[in-house]
Amino acid sequence: MIFSGIDLTKFKSSINLNDVVQIVIWVLDGIVKNYRELSFEKIVEMLSKYIVIMKECFYKEEYR
Repeated sequence: MIFSGIDLTKFKSSINLNDVVQIVIWVLDGIVKNYRELSFEKIVEMLSKYIVIMKECFYKEEYR
């Protein structure tokens, strides 16, 4: 359900989308487990930084 609105055409053709979903889940799980003491705003700031990194890795150049 979380991933239902994703535009799959933005991803590099060499990327396995199931692997990307697993990586995103691991990142979210790690942040929840390791940074519980942070404010919601700080967690969103961290997630935003990681989303930029993941876009660089997984998206086609024209969508970064």
